[in-house]
Amino acid sequence: MPEKSKQSSFISHWVRIRIEGFALEKLISKAIAEGVEFRNIIYEGETSVLLSVSYEGFRIFKDLARNRYRITLIKEGGSAPAVRHFLKQRVMIAGILVFILFFAAQSMFIREVNIVGCQRIDESQVLECARKAGLKKGGFVNFDAAKVQQSIYENFDAAVWVKVGVAGGYAEIQIVESQSATQYSREQLDKEKKPCNLVADVDCYIERVYTLRGVSMVETGDFVKKGGILISGKIPLEKTTYGEWEDLNTVLKVHAAGEVTARVPYYYSFYVSKDESREKVDARVRQWIKENVPKKAQILNKSLNFSEKENIIKVYGVIETRQKVGKEKEIAVSERNANNHDAEH
Repeated sequence: MPEKSKQSSFISHWVRIRIEGFALEKLISKAIAEGVEFRNIIYEGETSVLLSVSYEGFRIFKDLARNRYRITLIKEGGSAPAVRHFLKQRVMIAGILVFILFFAAQSMFIREVNIVGCQRIDESQVLECARKAGLKKGGFVNFDAAKVQQSIYENFDAAVWVKVGVAGGYAEIQIVESQSATQYSREQLDKEKKPCNLVADVDCYIERVYTLRGVSMVETGDFVKKGGILISGKIPLEKTTYGEWEDLNTVLKVHAAGEVTARVPYYYSFYVSKDESREKVDARVRQWIKENVPKKAQILNKSLNFSEKENIIKVYGVIETRQKVGKEKEIAVSERNANNHDAEH
């Protein structure tokens, strides 16, 4: 290929690639023999190298590498990609607008309103009261929750504790009634839904917390170790003018509920011989992910590293996911008894 043609090809369409594998010099020597021109070579280690080539050179590299090397496209540039990008802009803009409209439809409106805890109070009357205060099915999610709670307090004398929460378009109104509060907290929760906390089932970094029942104990960005409390099932009761509450604990224990989304790192490692092909290594990593990462988890990042020692190679890395976390953990009886003792004194 004439020198001028090589330069023109590189300017028209170049790519930045990472090549991983053993004996990288052999692959590069073969590419040179095929007339491939490359620039800005950076060795990241004995088994990894970064370099820039024309798109035609990239295709030659892939043909030469086959299954013995892993080639990753990191970046591309030149006039050809720019033209393609310009032609696709209209389609991209249309797709973005559709996505925004869909997201807005899903996140801006209340899809359902649930009532929890009503025994003597008519649920339909609570829904009507909430509707007048701004919370209704099909309404906006940015309603004034404090206004709804205050309206229920004012319209229903039997309601001594009210909590309104929203998660994913679903609103929930929790109510504890005065004359049935003891029964609600001690009989119904103990028999049907025992008081519990929502705790982390893995080490994780919190991204979002939606609390439906209980008190959130974490915020976005917090690191929580496995077993740490995400949503507490123990809710401090505020002082009221209702005499019926004088004989109750100052803490209401409920069945904590909510939705917690977090980033979760999974660390893996195993050993292979020098003769092991890259294809088999990748297959083992995929199998490890299948066995250890939840199916519904969204994989955000994954790394693959090699460490050579004598005649064996250590393969290791991190799989970072975004997933729902949390499991129920019943509040210990000792905690309840301690609260009862404190209340008596």
